[in-house]
Amino acid sequence: SSRVDLTTDVDSSAAALDQLDAARGFPLPSLRDDEEPATNLSAAVALARAAIPSGYVPHIVLLSDGRETRGNVLEQTANDRSIPISTVPIAS
Repeated sequence: SSRVDLTTDVDSSAAALDQLDAARGFPLPSLRDDEEPATNLSAAVALARAAIPSGYVPHIVLLSDGRETRGNVLEQTANDRSIPISTVPIAS
C-alpha cells in the first residue's frame, strides 16, 4: 500500500498515484497540470470517486481551505449525491 503525507509536492503525489494505477490495474485521473499550480477540488473529488474500490462503502473526506482556483466542485456534486463527502476545514 502507498502512503502520502499532506504535501505541496505535486511530483511526489503524482508518483504515488502512478503506483496506485499499477496496483489497481486501471488508471486514475491525473492531477498533473502544465499550467500554474492551482487548487482544483473538482478534480480531487473525481480522483477520489475513481479510487474507491468496488465492494467498499464509499465516503470521501475532503481537507481544504476552501479556496478553489480551478473547477467547480459545488456544480460537479450538486446533482450526484451517490457518495457522501465530509469536509474538514484547514487554514491556508
